Amino acid sequence: MTYRTEQDQQRRRDIADAASGYSRSRTRVVIYANVPNGDRDQVTSDLTAHATARDWTIVATCIDVGPTTLPPHQRPGWCEAAKLLTTDAANGGADGLMARSAAQIAGTDHEREELRNWLREVHAFAVYLDDEPHPPAPLLLTADGSAASTVEAPRRKRVVLYANVADADQAPPVMGELREYATARLWTVVRSIHDVGRVGRHRRQRPGWFAVSEILRKDGADGVVAPSVAHIAETPGEQGEFAAWAVSVGVSTEYLAEVGKAGTSTADARQEGVQ
Repeated sequence: MTYRTEQDQQRRRDIADAASGYSRSRTRVVIYANVPNGDRDQVTSDLTAHATARDWTIVATCIDVGPTTLPPHQRPGWCEAAKLLTTDAANGGADGLMARSAAQIAGTDHEREELRNWLREVHAFAVYLDDEPHPPAPLLLTADGSAASTVEAPRRKRVVLYANVADADQAPPVMGELREYATARLWTVVRSIHDVGRVGRHRRQRPGWFAVSEILRKDGADGVVAPSVAHIAETPGEQGEFAAWAVSVGVSTEYLAEVGKAGTSTADARQEGVQ
């Protein structure tokens, strides 16, 4: 059996909290990218926006320029990132890693398995922005059964419905109004999720919103529909942070309060007084 000190166990708990969005303190991350063409600005800006939206501290940005076929241990940028992941935060180290994909670090399946094992050994987490697979475009056939040109099949916009309500009795009518709004626009409702409690509670402390963010981050939906932005983030600072996060993961936001002349939906009106 492996013996772990209390400091080691606490570090593991903190990293697990950070990776799930329930961090008790600011999480320290290192950003890594391997850029074959040397154009690093767009790659690093996306990663930086993603980390900043989660209120994470960026310890360092490590860049390699060259082919991904080069083994990780032969890249100076990755060696610097790996060193930070094995260094305690008190000494300037990082709790986790952010990259576009695991393939930017490890080019083969075997190397990626070694990377996963190594991260577990050093008790670090990794967040990859675009590792979710995308389904191939359908193959169309002509009348005689031969293959026609491959085209992108049109699909409906996928959305998650979300609201933070004062009590459980408010949930059915509020979520019903959100569903009517989405259905009228021929959108596909992936999930309907709500939290019960005061508005002032930060969204990262709400289990319902955590489920929504996981769906959006993993490309399970194209956007979120809510009565108003206040159901997700209360203060202007939190709303700006959320807007930056939505841009970083490429999802849309739709609020019923912004629709129509009245400017306030029935669902949003029900939220008044929830503090």
